[in-house]
Amino acid sequence: TKMRNILLREVVEFLHTERSSQQTLTSQEYTEKIEAIIENIIEMKTLDEQWNGLTYYIKAEMTVDPAEVNQQINEVLNDKQKTKKLEESRKRTLAVEAEVERLKKELEKTKDKQQRLVLQKSYQQQTDKLSAKEYFTKGNNASYNGFYELAITYYQKAIDIDPDDTKAYNNMGIAYGNLQDYREALRCYERAIEIDPNDAETYFNMGFAYYYSQEYLVGLLCFPIAIEIDPTYAKAYYSMGYINYNLQDYHNAIRYYQEAIEIDPNYANYANAYNNMGLSYAHLQNYSEAIRCYQKAIDIDPNYALAYYNMGISYYDLQNYNETIRCYQKAIDIDPNLASVYYNMGNAYSNLQNYSEAICCYQKAIDIDPNLAIAYKNMGNAYYDLGNTQEQIKCYQKAARLGNEGIQQWLRENGYSW
Repeated sequence: TKMRNILLREVVEFLHTERSSQQTLTSQEYTEKIEAIIENIIEMKTLDEQWNGLTYYIKAEMTVDPAEVNQQINEVLNDKQKTKKLEESRKRTLAVEAEVERLKKELEKTKDKQQRLVLQKSYQQQTDKLSAKEYFTKGNNASYNGFYELAITYYQKAIDIDPDDTKAYNNMGIAYGNLQDYREALRCYERAIEIDPNDAETYFNMGFAYYYSQEYLVGLLCFPIAIEIDPTYAKAYYSMGYINYNLQDYHNAIRYYQEAIEIDPNYANYANAYNNMGLSYAHLQNYSEAIRCYQKAIDIDPNYALAYYNMGISYYDLQNYNETIRCYQKAIDIDPNLASVYYNMGNAYSNLQNYSEAICCYQKAIDIDPNLAIAYKNMGNAYYDLGNTQEQIKCYQKAARLGNEGIQQWLRENGYSW
């Protein structure tokens, strides 16, 4: 335990130096938060142990990839709920370590045989908790790297030592969820809730397990419970918005996205919330409000190609084709491999009767996705508008060969094969 704490402090000090120009917390706050996070993501490996009857010698290491650890730290710091839980976990670990030290001193002083047996039992129980913590950390590390089966094995070992470890059950549920074994995931979450009925994160995770099991309405019941336990749980509101959107309840989707943003307007994922809120407004044909939301998403993340693309669609629905093209061009500048953006841009140019540019866009869409039959069809239409029926038929024939039934019928009716 002492060795682990020494190495943890070394890692924290190193990361503090690496991140000092970025972080805005005080030195003490930073140290406490980062210790809480890395305790759950970095393993200590024992390289050598020796005991000569008087002195115990241990050699151990912690291997740190600063870029990877900093990425994990940023992910956790952006999730207030997770940060809070890890800080609480760190406090419990420190309390167990302090109790181990206290019991050790008591054992050294106590001569009474019966009292020593009692102390030894307590000492073993506390050290077992620290062993469970090690397995829990190994599970987190395996899960982060995508080794979900291995993570489940480690979490189970932690649970075997400490059957009331709600965090291990919760994280094992997440691992099962990543393996798409939602029944087992739900079993883990249910056990965690039996142990601690006030764990908002477990209800949150259970909601998604039900959702991915296509039990949408049951999933929807879990998120309000998480919110009732923790009214500041912004991610739960966001998820309610996401599920309501997928259930085509766009008014409620907007309401929940807005509540998530009001609770935590700076949380990185709320570029997604604004984008998704824009999609909800677009489905309600409120395109001006949709555009406002997409712009908010872009203000948060200027490289959000999808928000530019969606904004272009709303401008298209407003028949503002010049703005449509501007948005699509922004999306392409960020990600030049979006076939659908080129295709839609071609449609906008066609509506402006700029058929040559439309054809260029359709061709770029086809270069990215050679099976995009609709692009061949619309390129054929553009050639027709330019009076080039020969190229029109060639494009139609390609669309027909790719399975476009409408074009197949047109070619048959007009005496063309494909």
